[in-house]
Amino acid sequence: MKKFVLALGFTIVGAGPILADGLAFEAVAPQGISFDRAANIKAFQESIGPAQLAAMEEQGYKAYGAIAIPVDKAGAPVTMVDFADKAEAEAEVLAACKQQTGGACTVIGYFVPGS
Repeated sequence: MKKFVLALGFTIVGAGPILADGLAFEAVAPQGISFDRAANIKAFQESIGPAQLAAMEEQGYKAYGAIAIPVDKAGAPVTMVDFADKAEAEAEVLAACKQQTGGACTVIGYFVPGS
């Protein structure tokens, strides 16, 4: 299984998943972040649309993934995909985020395969 790690620039908390032919993004409310950062995170989550999901699928990513950010400081999101389930994706992205940032991290969204 190949793993994909991507640091995306900050540029979500949506009502439902954004779909792109089999790959979807589910935004989740991050835990433990400041109110000031919440608006930026929401905008970032909303920026993940069908075109980005389709590009990921074209690269062969169709399994579960997650995006995490540092809790107590600004930093680029850490994205990892191609896991067996959400739990594995969450555990791996939180560990990678903590290793990269040196602090606690929180998940802000999941990539899930379509039905």
